Amino acid sequence: DIPIKDGVRGISELLGIDPLEVANEGKMIFVVEEKIAQDVLEVIKAHPDGKDGKIIGYITDEYKEKVIVISPYGSKRILHMPEAQGLPRIC
Repeated sequence: DIPIKDGVRGISELLGIDPLEVANEGKMIFVVEEKIAQDVLEVIKAHPDGKDGKIIGYITDEYKEKVIVISPYGSKRILHMPEAQGLPRIC
C-alpha cells in the first residue's frame, strides 16, 4: 500500500530500479503507537502535501529489526538498506 505515483512506478520498471531504494524528496515515515495512528493520519491528510498519506505497515516481533515488504501477490521480501551509492540528485 505504499503510495507510489504511476509515473514513478512506470519509469522505475523501465529503468530496472526499485523506487524504495532511490532518493525521494518530500517523503516522510512516522512511527506511532497503533492506538493513535488513525488520528495522526487524519492530521497529516488535512495538509495539502499529506493528501496521499497512508498507513503502510506495522511493527511485530516476527522479524526483529527488519522491514518486510509484502507484494500485491502476497510474497514477502526483506527491504535491505541500499548497499551502493544512490542515484545522483537531479535538481
